[in-house]
Formats: sequence, C-alpha cells, structure tokens
Amino acid sequence: SGSELQDFGPGQGKHLSALNHTDFYCAEAGAGNGACDGRKNDCPDIDGNGTLTVGLAASQISAASGPDGTIVVAWVADATPTSIPADGRIGPDSEIYVKMWTGSEWVELDNPPLPSEIIGSGASEVILDLENSARGGGVSNDGAVINEHPSVAVSASGEIFVSYTAVHPNSGQREIVVKKYGYDYSDREQNNLTGPAQPNDLKWVELVSSEVGEFASDPYQQTGGASNDESNSYDSSLVLDSEGFPIIVWTNASWEGNAEIFVKHWDGNDWAELGTGSASDPDGDGNYGVSSNATQSLQPDIAVASDGDVIVTWADWANWERYDDSGHAGIFVKVLRTNSSAWEAYAPG
Repeated sequence: SGSELQDFGPGQGKHLSALNHTDFYCAEAGAGNGACDGRKNDCPDIDGNGTLTVGLAASQISAASGPDGTIVVAWVADATPTSIPADGRIGPDSEIYVKMWTGSEWVELDNPPLPSEIIGSGASEVILDLENSARGGGVSNDGAVINEHPSVAVSASGEIFVSYTAVHPNSGQREIVVKKYGYDYSDREQNNLTGPAQPNDLKWVELVSSEVGEFASDPYQQTGGASNDESNSYDSSLVLDSEGFPIIVWTNASWEGNAEIFVKHWDGNDWAELGTGSASDPDGDGNYGVSSNATQSLQPDIAVASDGDVIVTWADWANWERYDDSGHAGIFVKVLRTNSSAWEAYAPG
C-alpha cells in the first residue's frame, strides 16, 4: 500500500490486481521443487502480506478481487501428485488451479465430498477429498485434457467464475470452458434461492447446456464447452454483467489466415450471442464475430462499463503470415451499447 510499488521478489508470470486506489496484491508463480503444495503453512514463500507463491512451475496467472477484500487467483500447472488412488480423472496433465485470499490466509475452494468419497463414520470417518481447487486435478479435473490461459472474475455476491482453454486429448480441438464456484443456476430456479451463497451450497459446476454436455466427458464428442464449435477457440477473457452473469470473449480460428473475436454471455441456461453476430456470420460475407474482418484478430479483452456498455478490445494483424513479428498491427475497440444489438467501433466522447 502507499505510493511506492514494491518488488515481491523473483518469479515467473506475475499478475498484479488493484483492489482499490492504494492497496495492491501480487501473485507470483515460481519454479517449485515439488515439496511445496501451495498451502500457507507448508510454504515459506507464502506470507501474511498477500503474497502467494505456487510451486511446480506454475504459469499463466489471473487474479480478481471480490467482496470484503478477498482475492481469487487462478493459474496453470501440471497436476500435482496425490496419495489418493487415481480415479481416472486425475493425472499428469495441465490443470487449472484456484485459491482465495480471505484476508488472513489462502484457502482452497472445494466441492462438498460425494458419498462415495466418505469412508467410515464418526471419529473414524475419512474423506478421500478427490476434488480440490488447488491440488490433484484442480478446478478443471478432466484427465488427459490440456488446460491453459485461465481468466477469473468474482461477483458482488461472492460467486467465482473461471474461463479457460481446454484441448481435447483425441482431436486437439480447442474449446472455451467456463466453471463457477457458487450456486448451480438450476438450483436457484428450482428452489427460489436468493442472496449470497452459503457454505453448504457452494460447489464447482461447468456452465454448459444439457444438450452440449461437459467438454471431453464423451471421448467421441470433440466439441463442447461455452464455445462449442468446430473451429479452434482459445485465449478467453471473462467479465460479469450487472446481474452477476458471465460474459466471455475469445479468439476463434476457423482457418490459418483468419482469426476472429467472438463474444457470448450466459443467460442462466445456455451460452448465447451478445448482440447481432457476436459469434456468427449473419450477413454471410465469410467474416465472423465482433471483429468480422479478414485479418488475424487476437488477444481479446473485455470490460463492462458502469452504464452497462460492453467493451471489447483486441490486437489485429493485417499480415497474418507475420503477425508474431511484424509491425502491421493495431489495437481495435468495439462497444455494444446498452439497449442496442449492434457492435460499433468505439469513439471516445
């Protein structure tokens, strides 16, 4: 805090999250030796000043602030070893991990144990605890699927949302997956739930329609998730609307020379377009999505203004064969105004 920005020490992939005008917290990914599992009491690099160092060569960190000064950090690492027998969904692959800073310690955000994970009762009860947000298979917890590039957001009610890219183990197909730690929206509707989630209500769920199903749950179904198309989808960014529902933006690559920027929002039951043609080609000109051009549109980001306008930015390369090293690039900004269905170029003022 204060006017001076201090170095939190060496590390890889630092992500800085501003909680207010004076306080900053830094999450640092270091190359651990495997002895540290990321818990506060086990890692000397995790202190009480808001610094979380995660081992096992973690990378691709995303952080967000929530109510009452909580911090949520998501990162990517290979699945950590576990003494629990493998259940077929925990393996040596790239997984998404999440922890939350409560103000005094870093805690995991876990699902309540299933009946099959509880052995014995009373004083002799043992919980296998196969699903942990920062150990084992983490939040993604999907076996041989490679997961990367998480983006995290926290709602005013304390629900936590994470989007990430998942790579199908059989086809190499990339899709965007979104998971939430909080109420299941179907539970809200069925039981008329209101107010913030309670401890016994909290669990990780994938936000996907029942017709689509969880990504890679069927080895023969190569599409799925929030993106759910035959193009490669990657590099998502996540934001929440005024009602706490997630909006995601990502890069969609249908062929080598063209990548477009797509946007969808969760309506409580399914992922739907936000504005006309935000994830399609309504006029049939061969250009898709919010970008809707014949160039290489990459690295999107998204925000919601105080008046409800949705703003999307991305980097656009005209020379797709040299998009990674040439200077033929520009930053594009488009906005979907409140009560409008048309994405338009953003003009300040």
